[in-house]
Amino acid sequence: MRTAVRMAVALAIFFGSGEFLARRLDLVDRLNPTPRRLYEATDDPDLPYRLRPGVTTRLFVTVPVRINRAGLRDREIGATPPPGTTRILALGDSVTFGWVCPVEASYPRLLERLLRRAGHRVEVLNGGVAGYDTVAEAAFLETVGLRLAPAVVLVQVNLNDFQPPPVINGLGVLSGGGERIAAWSPANWSEFYLLLRWIGVMVRVRVWLPGLPPVRAPDYRAAAERLSNLDREMAARRAAFYRAPDPARWQRLERGFATLAALGRAHAIRVIAWIQPDGTQLAGADPDREPQRRLLGLCRAQGLECLDLLDDLRAAGGLRLYNDASHPNAAGTKLIAHRLARALGPELS
Repeated sequence: MRTAVRMAVALAIFFGSGEFLARRLDLVDRLNPTPRRLYEATDDPDLPYRLRPGVTTRLFVTVPVRINRAGLRDREIGATPPPGTTRILALGDSVTFGWVCPVEASYPRLLERLLRRAGHRVEVLNGGVAGYDTVAEAAFLETVGLRLAPAVVLVQVNLNDFQPPPVINGLGVLSGGGERIAAWSPANWSEFYLLLRWIGVMVRVRVWLPGLPPVRAPDYRAAAERLSNLDREMAARRAAFYRAPDPARWQRLERGFATLAALGRAHAIRVIAWIQPDGTQLAGADPDREPQRRLLGLCRAQGLECLDLLDDLRAAGGLRLYNDASHPNAAGTKLIAHRLARALGPELS
C-alpha cells in the first residue's frame, strides 16, 4: 500500500512538474515550427483554420512572418487593386506560403517582380497557408479571396492534396490528417503530454526510418542530393493513392476542383491550377506520371486551365531544385515563378 501511494505521489510530482515547466518555458512553441498564435480556427469544416490577421511571429525561431489585416502573408493591401493594375491571388500550401524562407523569396513575390519587369502592372498576393488542400483553398477563395477582387487566381496543386488539412486541437496546435482530436484526449489541455507524444514519435521515426536528418529548419541554401527515408515513404504513399485512389478522398479532390472552376466562372476570374511534382519524380530517369495524368484529367473535366511543371523542373535540374520531397529550394522556386510568368504574360498584355 505504501509503495502504491509513493508511486502515485511520484507520478503526480513528475507530471505536475513537467506541466509547469512545459508551460513556463513555452516548450510547445519553441519546438513547434509553426507557433500557435499564427493560426485561428474557423467554423467552416472545409476551412479548419486560417492565418491570424495582424500577427508578427517567427518560424523555426529564425524566419520572420507577418500576416496583414486581410489574413495573408503579404504587405498591407487595398480592398481592391489600384486602377489599371491586375490583381493575381496565389493559393496553395506551404510551398506558396514560402516555408522557412523570407516572404521576398516566395514564388508569388518573385512572380510579381518578373511580371513588373516585363512591363505588366500587376500585384501578386500570397494566399498560401501551410497544410491546405484543394478543398481548403477553394473555401478560402470563396470566403476571403473573392473580397480581394482578383482577376487571376493561381492554385498550387500538391500531389498530397487528397489528404485533408490539419485541424486545431484544444491547445491551438495543428494536428495532421484532418482527424479531430477526441474530446477526452490530454492533447487538448496538457502541454507536457503533447511534448511526450512528440518525443515518442521522433524516437519511433529515428528507429524505424534510419537516415532521417535531425529536426531543424531546412537549409534552403543547399540543394538536396538525396531524399530521406521518410521522404521516400511519404512519396510512395502518394504514388499508391494515384494508382488506386480511395473513392472518398478522390471525391474530395473532385469537389475542390469543381468549386474552384465554379467560382471562376461565376465571378469572371481566370483560374489556373499548376501541378507541383513530387521530389521522387525528379530523381529517377523514368518518373511515374500517373498523378499528373489523373490531375490533368480532373482539370479537363472541370474546364480548368492546368500547368504540369514536371518536365520543366526535370530539365532544369531535377532533384537539385528541391530541399525535400515536397519543397522546392530557392532555385526551384525561381524556376516556378519564371514558368508561371511565361504562362501569364501574353494574357496580361
